[in-house]
Amino acid sequence: MALGERRVDETKNHTHENWYTGQGEMLYLVDGRIQQALGFTNEIRGQTNSPPPWKVVIESKQVLTWQRHIDLMPGYRYGVLESITTNRIEKPRKLPDSLPNSTEWVADVIESKASNGQVWRLIQRFALHEGRVVYSEQCIGKDLCIQIRNLGVLVSAK
Repeated sequence: MALGERRVDETKNHTHENWYTGQGEMLYLVDGRIQQALGFTNEIRGQTNSPPPWKVVIESKQVLTWQRHIDLMPGYRYGVLESITTNRIEKPRKLPDSLPNSTEWVADVIESKASNGQVWRLIQRFALHEGRVVYSEQCIGKDLCIQIRNLGVLVSAK
């Protein structure tokens, strides 16, 4: 994937990124979390959410709980309510290549419902360096999970 655009919303201090593939797929990330995914076999068309800021997650001694409404394809599933718990986790024994040992790790446990109404859970992991996501394992759908890694120089997005 290639980074098409990165911009920082100074008023809310959020980093917005648009990533593209040669096949026409697009990921829109806000602070490292997938906000929209278009052109994939599963799509996230949009979502409303207020995840806790990474700084709050890192400093918290408790599990943080929040919700989002998400629009999913295929199946025209709009406004699906997902419950998410977010907390710090231990770093893996073997770090993904090129990640500094000082990365801090966070997990989102997402509980959602499939189109048939059955509840399913997934775990997404994020590695943060200096408050910025530099590696993540996130899912676009129940059967479509991806790893996102910053291959460039680790610099602050300020």
